[in-house]
Amino acid sequence: MLALAMAGLAAIVAGWMVQVICALKGDREIKLGFLIFYMLGATLLVADGYLSAGLELPILNLLSLAGAGVVLVNMLPEKQHNKAKKRRK
Repeated sequence: MLALAMAGLAAIVAGWMVQVICALKGDREIKLGFLIFYMLGATLLVADGYLSAGLELPILNLLSLAGAGVVLVNMLPEKQHNKAKKRRK
């Protein structure tokens, strides 16, 4: 299980590296690469927590994954964003 948690944290670190490098270049927008790595890492941490038979950590990681998902949906181009909204109704 430790390998799963380490892979999840490594993915989150990779996402932050993407975001920091872009920020250092003056780009202050949230990058898609950051969100993808972050969501992958959070998913791995949720799986690790679930397999470890705990509930607190997977729930918290699931909340962070959901938050990143909301940001990702809001980053979609307007046409795709409207389709996603219509599906929810």
